[in-house]
Amino acid sequence: MVFLFVAFFTFTVKSAIFGIDYGNENIKTSMALSGKSVHVALNQNSKRLSPAYFSLWRTNNPRNTTCEGDHWEFDELGNFTWAFLDSAKSHALRFPNNTIQGLSPLLENQLGLRRREAVALTLRHLVKTIDDGKWKPENAKIVFAVEPHMSREERYSIYEMVSLMNATLTNIIEYPTAAAQLYALEKRSLYAKKAKTVVFVDIGAKNTWAAVFTFEPTKRRPTVTELSLVTSPGLGGNNIDDALTDLLLQRFTEKYSVEKPTDQKIISKFREEAKKAKDVLSISKEVEVRIEDLDDGKFLMYKITQAEYESLLSQFGQKLTRIYLEAVEQAQLKMTDIDSIELIGGSTRVPFIQSVLLNASGLKKLDRTLNSDEAIALGAGYVGASQSSMFIVKKLNLSPYCRINVSLVHGDTELKIFNETSHLNETYKYLFYAENNDNFTIKVNGKVMTQFYINLSNKTKPNAQIFLNIGFNEYTIPNVTQIKLNKFAYNMSNVIFTNPRWSLSTEEFNKSFEFILEMEKIVEDRKKHQETYNEYESYIYSIKDKLMYDETFQRVVNESDAAIFRKAADEHRKWLDENMLTADTDTLKKKHEELKEVLKDAERREEDIGKRQEYYDMLNKSLNWIYKELTETWPKKKKWMPKDKLRSAWSNYNSTKKWMDEMAEEQKTKKDWENPAAWWNQLNIQRQIMEFNFNQSCRMKKPTPTPVGWIPPEPTPDPEEEYERHEEEHKRHEEEFHHHEEFRKHMDAYRAFVDKYHSITNGMDPKKSAPYRKIFHSYSEIHDEYLDKHDEYIHKLHDSFRYGRNRSPQYYNDYYYYYEILKPTPEPSNATDTNTTTEVNTTLEANTTTLETNNTTIETNLTVKTEDLNATDLNATDLNVTEPPVKRRRGHRRRHHRPHRRPGEERRRFRRHHHRKRLPPPPPPPPGPENKEEHEKFKESLRKWQEERDAEEYYEEKPPGYRRIPPIVVPPPPELPEMPPELLSPEEMAAKAETDAKAATDADPTQTVINDSNEARNAPIETAATKPADDDAKKTNDEL
Repeated sequence: MVFLFVAFFTFTVKSAIFGIDYGNENIKTSMALSGKSVHVALNQNSKRLSPAYFSLWRTNNPRNTTCEGDHWEFDELGNFTWAFLDSAKSHALRFPNNTIQGLSPLLENQLGLRRREAVALTLRHLVKTIDDGKWKPENAKIVFAVEPHMSREERYSIYEMVSLMNATLTNIIEYPTAAAQLYALEKRSLYAKKAKTVVFVDIGAKNTWAAVFTFEPTKRRPTVTELSLVTSPGLGGNNIDDALTDLLLQRFTEKYSVEKPTDQKIISKFREEAKKAKDVLSISKEVEVRIEDLDDGKFLMYKITQAEYESLLSQFGQKLTRIYLEAVEQAQLKMTDIDSIELIGGSTRVPFIQSVLLNASGLKKLDRTLNSDEAIALGAGYVGASQSSMFIVKKLNLSPYCRINVSLVHGDTELKIFNETSHLNETYKYLFYAENNDNFTIKVNGKVMTQFYINLSNKTKPNAQIFLNIGFNEYTIPNVTQIKLNKFAYNMSNVIFTNPRWSLSTEEFNKSFEFILEMEKIVEDRKKHQETYNEYESYIYSIKDKLMYDETFQRVVNESDAAIFRKAADEHRKWLDENMLTADTDTLKKKHEELKEVLKDAERREEDIGKRQEYYDMLNKSLNWIYKELTETWPKKKKWMPKDKLRSAWSNYNSTKKWMDEMAEEQKTKKDWENPAAWWNQLNIQRQIMEFNFNQSCRMKKPTPTPVGWIPPEPTPDPEEEYERHEEEHKRHEEEFHHHEEFRKHMDAYRAFVDKYHSITNGMDPKKSAPYRKIFHSYSEIHDEYLDKHDEYIHKLHDSFRYGRNRSPQYYNDYYYYYEILKPTPEPSNATDTNTTTEVNTTLEANTTTLETNNTTIETNLTVKTEDLNATDLNATDLNVTEPPVKRRRGHRRRHHRPHRRPGEERRRFRRHHHRKRLPPPPPPPPGPENKEEHEKFKESLRKWQEERDAEEYYEEKPPGYRRIPPIVVPPPPELPEMPPELLSPEEMAAKAETDAKAATDADPTQTVINDSNEARNAPIETAATKPADDDAKKTNDEL
C-alpha cells in the first residue's frame, strides 16, 4: 500500500475522520487518525460490520407502537424504549414493525420519528462506542458514501442528519468514486507500468452497479477516468434471500399442507435461516436448514443442494450479465479491452455469481484485491484524509460524472447548464445585468433544488454586470459557488436562500436536535439507574452468601452480628421487592449506603485480616534494614554525618519499633471479631513515614571541603526566577514612583495650605483667627504623623538597597555573614589585639588595602583563616575588626526614575559596581613605625597563605552561619492622608455665600430674595413648601 502519512501537530482535542458506508443491512466504518493510516474501525463488539437497525417500542406494549400524530412529544419519551445495531436487530426478529432498517428513504417519518433523527441517533451511538468510547461525535469529521442513484434531496438530508448528530460532514461521495479512490492509492503497483481498465461490480443488499474506470500512471498525479456506470436499483443480495425464503416456506406448506404463513415473526425466522444458508452455500455444496419453535410445535428440516440453489438464481444471473454488458458498451470498449474485474460486496462471494461474471467477460479469473466488505468505507476515509491538512495523501486526477440534469431558471428563462455526462468539477458562468435581477431557481431532473435572490445595494447601477458561477459543492449538490459584480467578488452573505419544502426549517431542526439530546439523556439516566439497582441487589444477596460460605467473613463476625446482618438483608430485600418500579436512583443509592454502614466494620475487619500480617512483615523488614544501615553502613561510609541527623535517625527508628511492638502485644489479646489494635493501612502509613524520614537523611550529600578564601562561582540564575524578580522589582519601582509623585503633590498642597494660613491670619484679631488656628494645628498633627511614617519607609527602602539589590547569591552570603554573624565593632588594633587574634588562630585578609608607612603606600591582600571556627566560641570582641570605609561609586544607589531593565536588554551606562568577590576586609595594623613588626608578620602570613592557596592543599569547612539570606521584603508605602482643607478669608466666604444664594434663586424661583444685611442673611427662607400649615405650628426666627 502506497500511503504517506504525516501528523504536523498533536491533537489537543481528540478528533478523527470517519468514512461511513451506511448500507441497507450493515454499517461499515473507516477511520483516519493522527499517527495511523486509514483503517477499518471496530464497534463495541470488536466487529467490522454493525447492523443498520434502529428499534423503538412502547415499554409496556411492544406490539402497539403506532403514533397518532406525525411525531412524538417530549413528555411521551418516558413510555418508550429504543435500541441500536445488534440489540435493535434482535428486537426486529420478534417485532419487525418496530424497526427502521437502512438509510433510505431519509425524507419520510417512521415510528413517530423523522428518519433523519433515527439515523442520527444510530450514528451517534456508533461513533461513541468505537474504540471503547474514545471518540465523541462533536469531534468527528465524516465522509459519507452513498448509492449512485440517490437523489440530491436525500443527499441534502444527509447533511441535515449529520448536523443533528452534532458532527461535521466534510464530503459526500458515491460508491464508484470511493472504490476507484481506494484502488488508485493502494494498488498503484498494478498500473505502474501501463494504463489499466478495471470494471468494479458491487452487489449490495438492495442495489447493484457496475462501473468502468481507467487508471493511467503519471509522474505527479495518477489519472483516474470514469468511462461508464450502470445501476440497477432493487437488484441485490436481498433477492437471493427472498428466493431462498420462498423455497423454505414452500417446503413448509407442502410438509404440513397449510397456507403460506403471514405472521411477520415467522417469516423473519425463515429469512434469517435463508441468510445463513446463503453464506454456507458460498463455500459448501449443500446445507441442511433446521427451523424449530414454529406454531403448534411445527418445524422444518430441509437440505438445499448447490444445483437447486443455482436454479433459483438463474433470473438473477441474467440481469447481472445484462448490467455488465451494458457498462462495457457505454464505455465504448471491447471485451478484450477489460483488464480485470474487481468484486465488491458480500454477495459477490457466491460461486454462481462469480461464474456468471466470468462467462460474461470471457476472463480467466476475477480479482478481489480490495476488501469486499469495507472497500467503500476505506475509500471514503482516504477522501477525508486527502482534504485534511494533517495528512499527506497522493493526489489524484479524478472527476466523476454528475449523472443528473441541472437547469437554471432566471425569471421566465430556463437554461440547461449540466447533463448526465458533466463532471463534478465543472462550473457554469451566467452573465446578466443588475436591472434584470430576479429570483433564481436551480432544478435537478425537473425538481426544485435551491431558490435564491441576490440582494443588491441601492447604489448599484442598472447596467452593472453580474457574473454568477454555478457548480457542485462538496456534497455533490449544485449550488452558487461565486458571484462577481463588475468582475469583483460579491459578498455571498447578501444572497438570500429559500429552503425547499422537503428540508428542515430552523425551528424543526432545533426541535429535532433537542429531541435527540433528550433521548440520549433518558438513556444515560436509565443506564445509571439500572447499574445502581443491580449493585444494590447483588450486595443484598452477597451478605447471606458471605455468612454461609465465606470462612474469612465468618471469622470476623460473631453470632449477634450475624443475626443483625441477616435481619438487615431481609428488610432491604423486602423493601426492594416492594419498590422495584417506583424507587429512583438517589433513593436506591441512599438505601445501599445504609446497608453498607451496617456491615462497614465487619467488612473492614475482613479486609484487614487478610492484609495485616503482610504489612507487619513489611514494617519489620524496613526496621531491620534501617537498623543495619545505622549500625554497619553509616559508621563506615558516613562518618561525616552530623550528630543531629544521626540522633534524628535513631529516634525515628526507636519510636517506630516501640510502636510496632506495642501494637503486636495488644493484638495478641484481640479476637478476630474485634477491631484490631492497628489496621493494615495504619501499619503501611507508619512504615512510609519512617522510610521517608530516613531516606531524607540518606540523601544528604557529604559537605565539600572549601579552600581558604575560595569564593564559589556565581550560579547561573534561573530565567523564570530572574524574570519574576525583575517583574517584582519593576512593580515596586512603579509603586515607589507613584508614591513619590503623590507625596510631591501632597507636599505642594501642604505648603500652599501653610502659606494661605499665614496670609489670612497675618494681622488678624486673635479671636477671629482662633478657628483658623484650630484647623491649622489639627491638620499639622496629622501631617507630622504621616511624615514620621514616611521617614521610616524611606529608611527601610534605603536598607533594601544595601542588602536587596540585584546582586548574586554569593554576595548575599558574604555580606550577610560579615555584617550579621561576625558583627565587627570599630576598635583600634594593637599588639594585644594581635596576640588575642593569634590565640584564637585567626588570620585576617582583605582584597586590596592601602597601608601608608613613612609616606609609602603598601598594597596587599588579607585573608581570614579559620580552623574549627564556632559561632558560639567566637564573637566580635575577640576578632577586634572594624568595618572598612565604603567608597561611594557612581551609580551605587539606584534612582527611582531609572527605567526597568529586563533580562537580555543592553546594559545602560550606570552599571552596578558593587559586586564583591570576597569577604569585606577588616583593616590591617595601623600604619606607623611602632607597628613595623606587626606589618612584617602580616606580610609573612599573607605570603604563606598564597603559597598554600596556589598548591590547593589547605581546605576548611564553611564557617557557621554562612548561608544565603532571605530576600529583603520592602514594606508598602504608607497611605497618604487627605488633602489639606480649603481655607477661605472672610471676604471670600461672603462672596461665595452670595454666589450660592444667587445660584439657588435661579434654580428655584419660589424662594424669596435675601437682603444683603446680616439680619436678612440669618433670617429663615420661607417658601410655599416650607410654610407651616397653621399658625400654631409657626416658629420664630430665634427658635429656628
